[in-house]
Amino acid sequence: MSPVRQTVPPAGDATERVVAGAFVPEQELMGFVSTGAVRRAGILLETADGRAFVLQEAVRFLGRFDGETDPFGLVGAVEPVASLLKRGFVMNSERVALGKLVYDVVFGVICHPLPTRPPQPPGTPDDSGPQPASRPRR
Repeated sequence: MSPVRQTVPPAGDATERVVAGAFVPEQELMGFVSTGAVRRAGILLETADGRAFVLQEAVRFLGRFDGETDPFGLVGAVEPVASLLKRGFVMNSERVALGKLVYDVVFGVICHPLPTRPPQPPGTPDDSGPQPASRPRR
């Protein structure tokens, strides 16, 4: 799988930054949560305008720690953390390494949109299945 290339977008509000497929640095996401622009519950995120996302942990590669050339072409790429771990990378809070190659990274998330359901009129049955009959209390 080839790295995902993204340009580094300018800082903006949550409406502009939290979009399908976007990488959002963790620090920026925490700022959106603290201002109430988004609500986060684990891997789920909802924006103030009602859009919902599943978050996938990822890193953006900033450059080689030692300043040398990048033989894998990862600088500027965004990669899911799980994908890197499966390929043998090790990481700490600031860097990712594969063998002797050490990269500076920014941790964050990739936003994957959740499908939305159209609003249902009141009294419309949902698709959660049959409801059990209620028993009278004694």
